[in-house]
Amino acid sequence: MRVNIPDLKGGIPQTRRFAHPNSMKAFKDIDLRGKHKEIYNLCFQKDMPLTDREIKDLLGYSDMNSVRPRISELIDFGFLKETGKIKDYVTRKTVRLVKAVQKPEIQLNLFK
Repeated sequence: MRVNIPDLKGGIPQTRRFAHPNSMKAFKDIDLRGKHKEIYNLCFQKDMPLTDREIKDLLGYSDMNSVRPRISELIDFGFLKETGKIKDYVTRKTVRLVKAVQKPEIQLNLFK
């Protein structure tokens, strides 16, 4: 008998696939603060697709892990959206492009 073993080459599944609806609602009901707000405001002001590295550089951080998890969380909860892919100028790997979702209720919460 053959046993199906899941293929985890892509790593552990991302939270966006398994986020509980109550968690998503609670996150949307709070105001963005800290890095979340900083990243969203940058993307909103630039109004163009940006890579994680460009966001990191524009905000003055030295490590990609300073922004990458926050960007993924903002995508998961609908504040940013992936708009395409491009080759990273440093690693030469294909990376995501993200852009701010312009929802009036999001903008009101952020600029209080």
